[in-house]
Amino acid sequence: MYISRQLYSETTTFSFNTFNCDYSFMGLYYIFCVSQADSSSDIISETSIICLVKPDEYIFQIPHAYPTSEDYKQGVPTLTYSAMRENPGVKYINTDLRTRTNRLIKQKQVYEVLLVDKEGYITEGSRSNVFFIGDNVIFTAPLEYVLPGTSRKRVFDICHKHRFPIIEKRIPVSELARYDAAFLSGTSPLILPINRIDELRFDPGLPLLQELMKYYFRLLEEC
Repeated sequence: MYISRQLYSETTTFSFNTFNCDYSFMGLYYIFCVSQADSSSDIISETSIICLVKPDEYIFQIPHAYPTSEDYKQGVPTLTYSAMRENPGVKYINTDLRTRTNRLIKQKQVYEVLLVDKEGYITEGSRSNVFFIGDNVIFTAPLEYVLPGTSRKRVFDICHKHRFPIIEKRIPVSELARYDAAFLSGTSPLILPINRIDELRFDPGLPLLQELMKYYFRLLEEC
């Protein structure tokens, strides 16, 4: 990953080139420490950045969990956990929730924890969005209950372009057995099949899911 630098008096804009795609983030003050890049270049390696933000703001490094090729073929295990983020549409770090879910991921040896709200509905993963497939229809929680990530939007764009039926609907844990497949979306997993939620098994090789993955990865290559 490399960062294209543009400095302004009060705002810094970064263009993150991941899989040759651009993402922009604004609103923080940054100091650059160019220790592993050519100081005359406008390109700075990710590891050579020291960040300074406003006094009342913090930056946390969140460890990424990149799936293996086998994970994409066989799917990954997940578990449900009764918890929900406040203001789900706002991207911020809830350190207490993050600590608890990371501990569960390590203890239970799962890839992701799926959050369940007080009414028993699955909202999202601790660091991803989650989708379900039943009768060749894709379902996911409505926007107001989740963080509207870029990967989630890509899934919707692909579904609309290729006429895959997709519905925003709250999915109760009690009805999970009605669905044939499930998958995660996010910066690290991209589109990653789920093979298990708690003790319930899902099909990572479902044709609709595999077709969606094909179009998703093709889209990244075109960015």
